[in-house]
Amino acid sequence: MIDSIEGNPLVSVGMVTYNSGQYIEDAISSVLSSSYTNFELIISDDCSTDDTIAKIKTFNDSRIRLHENKVNLREYPNRNKVINLAKGEYFIFIDGDDMIYPHGLEFMVKMLHAFPSCAMALMSRRNPRFYYPIVVTPHQFYVSHFLGESFMRTAFTSILFKTSILKAVGGLSLEYPNGDDYIRLKIATVYNSLIINDNITWWRQTPGQASSSLTDNLWFYRLKHQMYQRFLTDPKCPLSDQEKKDAFFNISKVEWEVVINKMKKFKFFDAFKLIKMLNLPISTISNYLKARKFKDPFSDFSSVKPLRVNFENNPYSADYLK
Repeated sequence: MIDSIEGNPLVSVGMVTYNSGQYIEDAISSVLSSSYTNFELIISDDCSTDDTIAKIKTFNDSRIRLHENKVNLREYPNRNKVINLAKGEYFIFIDGDDMIYPHGLEFMVKMLHAFPSCAMALMSRRNPRFYYPIVVTPHQFYVSHFLGESFMRTAFTSILFKTSILKAVGGLSLEYPNGDDYIRLKIATVYNSLIINDNITWWRQTPGQASSSLTDNLWFYRLKHQMYQRFLTDPKCPLSDQEKKDAFFNISKVEWEVVINKMKKFKFFDAFKLIKMLNLPISTISNYLKARKFKDPFSDFSSVKPLRVNFENNPYSADYLK
């Protein structure tokens, strides 16, 4: 297995906590049980008021670096703090209520290290047309997200980043409530991505967590609209002019679906407020009834002839290990 560079741990595991006492022991134990051992576990607690800190301090492992915030930073500033503290070549978030399988770090790092053109490795569910790992270009990533089947339908804890690139792009944006989507699109604008097998990490779904309530907030849709507009109008956007036009159509269609669904629930005030917030021209309401613009960047591949790299390029293959 690959080793560290200049004496630093090869992998930085970031763990943000806030009143995670009920789950923190599982989270830490899962990381410490990793088959790959050359990592640091950076825990940044955001002023917990329960027994989170006391439980963290029961672990006696030199790889744990605990930081107790003096003031509550909130989620994304706290995540950025952890990113800036990272010394490893690779970085992954395993939050205080999540877990990683014992073989997870070894598998993910070994995969990403074998494909130096890729800036991040994202887990993806089974697709009969893909034999993982596969390398996805910026254009393929964007077309898949805006016009096809997105590679972003996975939890934030299912991504391994190159730390230097994560830092170079400025970490997570504080402007958007879905900053994990932002960082993926930001990196995928100019860098290749590696898509790997799913089910290497496990993220907990708890009632009332922030991600579950985002879509109830009207400003979420406004900020998401602004985020997509920012990426699609960026000179570095890898989409063609027609693909951008189709992407904006799909965004409008989804936004009208949200508005119409509000109306169906008799939430007329919310519906009309959304129309104003999103600056949706009434003339585009017919987009709701039209078919989504679809484009498949992998149309040459099928369940009979899947996309794959050569076996000898897989870091677990006998040929690669020679």
